[in-house]
Amino acid sequence: MNTIVENFFSKFNINQDIVDLLWISDGERTFFDYDVDQFTLDLSGFCIDLSKSKTNSQVQVTRKNSKTYGNWEKKFNSSFKNISLSREKEPSLIDIRLPVEYDPDVDPLDSIDYYPSYKKLTPPQRYIYLNWLSDISKDIDIGYIFLFFYGLERHLVFGDYNNAIKTIRILQKFHKYTFFEHCSIESIIFSAMKKNDVKTLKEISSPLEDYPMNIEELIYAKWNYNLDLSLDDLMYLGKLIGFSSRKYFKYYPSLFKEKVAEVLIERENKKAISTRKIISKPIKPQNPREYPIFYNYSLPHEIRDQPKTFEILIKEEATKLRIKNILIIANSKIKMELKLQEKQGIKIIPEIDDSQVSFSYNYAEKVPICPYCNKTLSVFPKAKKKCQFCNNYIHVRTRVSDRKRILIRADQVDEIEQEWKDFRSN
Repeated sequence: MNTIVENFFSKFNINQDIVDLLWISDGERTFFDYDVDQFTLDLSGFCIDLSKSKTNSQVQVTRKNSKTYGNWEKKFNSSFKNISLSREKEPSLIDIRLPVEYDPDVDPLDSIDYYPSYKKLTPPQRYIYLNWLSDISKDIDIGYIFLFFYGLERHLVFGDYNNAIKTIRILQKFHKYTFFEHCSIESIIFSAMKKNDVKTLKEISSPLEDYPMNIEELIYAKWNYNLDLSLDDLMYLGKLIGFSSRKYFKYYPSLFKEKVAEVLIERENKKAISTRKIISKPIKPQNPREYPIFYNYSLPHEIRDQPKTFEILIKEEATKLRIKNILIIANSKIKMELKLQEKQGIKIIPEIDDSQVSFSYNYAEKVPICPYCNKTLSVFPKAKKKCQFCNNYIHVRTRVSDRKRILIRADQVDEIEQEWKDFRSN
């Protein structure tokens, strides 16, 4: 990296670890190979060399080895006739020639574009972004987080995989946006599987409840690498198959978890069980649909969108029976223990009551908080209602990302409705 670039980033006190993950240009040179043209795709034995040309016509295709396979060019053309290459520039590319300026009236929490790029940011927004890179734990609008994340995704595919994983995990720790968590976990799962990175898969795949939108992909990774289901995983799967309506599961979750641990120790000699002993083998869908495994829109379509070649049947009868078998034994153990303690005059108080249970399943938060004054309400409002403390109207909407009910201000209604419009149009 040259002196001009070093001086540019030194103004913002950005850690070298972060600078090393950025894609940077001064207009004439790119200090990292950010374009897809450096990469070679391997599809079913054909090597596709993405040349430096700006047209798809000069893409070079060869066999993987030197053997002769007859008219393999014809076979390639018929097999991959719909192949296309992305020529979008990397959205996170920082062109140091673009103006950057501080404006106290521009708030870091103000929303920016749904599909941001550094080039499209205003000078004050570029300042906010570069300043945030000095401490990526600080609160900021999700658009800036995605802008940085796009560059990290490119590293997962073409660059510094290990440091990209580490940095994405830091972002997940400090920025609890459900949609970002979903996208970033998706990218990590498939990148880690591609590289057989079992250590990372173990770290992200438990507890399953942390990432409800990625449940199928996480179980698929666990099944593929024969990883264990933890106690928390089994409890969560119990909820998914409807076991949570059971009295002891519902009102004594901690005690129930202890009894599940006892059952597993008796069976497996550990407080976990292999995913393959619980979940049936993934099946291949008849008509697999494509879905994004990366969200950086400048990555080639063949990398970014993949056909879904698996289906996890969590509610399939054999799977449900295996889960229930463990939970029913734990249920019996609790029943016996509570009866014994009752005879001894010991009363165990339920951990949660009915009202808390109903709220936890319907609402994003367990306690109703006014979005204006931040005071705790007596009940969760079911529809538009005045706050009993500040008299502002509280609106109730369903969040796109996880379908949870949330309490919002009047000025946030349009944003939620726009998210739903965008979701339905895709």
